[in-house]
Parts: sequence; C-alpha cells; structure tokens
Amino acid sequence: MRRRKIKLSYKVIGYPIILAVTVFLGYIVIQPLLAEIHYQRAKEEYKGMRWKKAVFEYQKAISIQPGSAHYRLELARIYSMLSHLRQDKEVLEKAVREFRTALELNPHDGLAYSQLGWTFRQHGMYEEAAGELKMAIELDPTNVSFHWRLGSVYKANGELSKAKEEFQKVLDVIPNHRQVQRALAQINDKLKQLEK
Repeated sequence: MRRRKIKLSYKVIGYPIILAVTVFLGYIVIQPLLAEIHYQRAKEEYKGMRWKKAVFEYQKAISIQPGSAHYRLELARIYSMLSHLRQDKEVLEKAVREFRTALELNPHDGLAYSQLGWTFRQHGMYEEAAGELKMAIELDPTNVSFHWRLGSVYKANGELSKAKEEFQKVLDVIPNHRQVQRALAQINDKLKQLEK
C-alpha cells in the first residue's frame, strides 16, 4: 500500500512539472515566431508607406524580443526617415534612442553607426555625424559608402580638405565613381576660389 502512495505522488508532482516545462519550451519557440510575424507585417506596412502602422508593428516585435538589435535598427530607420521628412526633433530623439539601443545590443554594427551618422547629417548636426561615421569606419575601414558619407559631412560642414581625403579613399577603390568625381571637382573649384 505504501508503494502506491509513492507512485501516486510522483504522478501528481511529475505531470505539472512536465506540463510547465512543455509550456515554457513552447513559449520560447513561439515568442520568436510572433516577433517575426510582427516584423514581416512592419516591412509590408513600410513598403505601403503606412508609417504609423509600420512603427506599431516594429514596436510589437520589439516588445516580444527586446534584445533584437535588428528590430530596433529597423525602427530607428523609420524614425530617422520620418524625422527628416517632418524635420521633427521629437521623432529624431526616438530615432537616436533606437539607434543607441541597437548599438548597445550589437556594438560591432558599422552600418548602424553609419545610419545614425547620416541621420545627424540630415539635421545639420555635423560634429555628431562625423563622430558616428568615424566609428563606422573604425569597424569597417574598407566600406567606401562610409567614407562617402563622412566626406559628404565634411563637405557640408565646410571642412573641404578632410572631405577631399575621404572622397579620395572612395576613388582609390572605385575610380569612376561619378558622384565622388563631381564632389571632388566642386571642392577643387571652391578651394581655388578661396586661394584667390
């Protein structure tokens, strides 16, 4: 009789534990799927230029997977674009906050630094832009688009010799880059005018 009680108590204790473990493992598997569903919806809303809905879906994905640097970076990009279109400082702050969080989660993402730098550049914040773009270049010195962006920041800020240096790095890799050739021609013309 005593043996039955022991077996019964294992069943009584064992089944709830098995159920709890099953639910927990299901939760671990389902959560990333739910986040991905919201992420895919956000991408569709973005393509359809339904910005509020896209932001909402990205926020839902982030609420499910707050540790996803990728989701935060995508949300930051939308905020960046909206802050530029609307010239809205509040939305700019949201963009910067999401970029910073994404970079805390993945500090080796040169593209995120570059995009944050370009966001600052679009708002005329040249020193901040240059700082972020230098970080991007430090992480990936061979990425010519980072040099192009930094050169553009220097040019917009009137730092022509620095701009020329960065643009030359692009031409060293892509000798026939027309935009860079035009930018260098403009810089050379400006430098000649300043010499007179």
